Amino acid sequence: MPPTNSTNSSAPSSPEILPVISVLWPQCPPVYIFSSPSDVTLRPAPASNPSMPTDITILDLSAYVGLTAVGAITLNILLGTLMVFRYSPVRQWPHRRFNYFRLHNLSGYTALSLAVLHPVILLFDKSKKFRLLDLLYPVHSPSQPLENTIGAVALYGIVLVVVTSYLRIRLGRRLWKSFHFSIYVATAALFWHSLFTDPALKNSPVDWFDGGKLFVASCLLTIAIVAALRYRHSAQKSRITPARQGWPS
Repeated sequence: MPPTNSTNSSAPSSPEILPVISVLWPQCPPVYIFSSPSDVTLRPAPASNPSMPTDITILDLSAYVGLTAVGAITLNILLGTLMVFRYSPVRQWPHRRFNYFRLHNLSGYTALSLAVLHPVILLFDKSKKFRLLDLLYPVHSPSQPLENTIGAVALYGIVLVVVTSYLRIRLGRRLWKSFHFSIYVATAALFWHSLFTDPALKNSPVDWFDGGKLFVASCLLTIAIVAALRYRHSAQKSRITPARQGWPS
């Protein structure tokens, strides 16, 4: 009898599949070794990091500009408070000359420019049907007329403060200062508009955990603390002045 090949006789009738457990790379799928090359099937690996959408809509751009205007107003008020406290960057930190009065003016001009640009961007969104009249007088605007009207009050208040600050020498200190305090009214209207306006203009409920709303709330808290400190400083100064002049306190 011809000799039999023990190897062939012991070979399985179907292709033998030997899984190789991936020990070093537990995130990878297991690799299989096939006894027959024709049984190998290659599958594309699933994408571990799918691409995220990066498209920015017109409404998103308008919202980002509005948030930047809120930040500029907050910076402007903080720098103005430093001027009230007669903060000196030479005598105090950082112990070097720094013209923060110019930065205060620059932040005001920046806030005004962004506050004007914020509603103008809506004119390029044809789906919302905003007209120029709806921006100047938004009482009958196609979406959220109350919130937009309060936003317009904030815009006109910022315009008043910036224009009178530019003309402060001609107006005189007393008249200019009376106009300048209207920045707090404009700021209150700006924060109300920013907190209660739906960025998508769909009259949806306010999402208080939205990143934009949290940013506005943090700026509002900062201004509230600074305003309290400023009021306290003014009260202490009013009590000290009569004592120095010999008046009864």
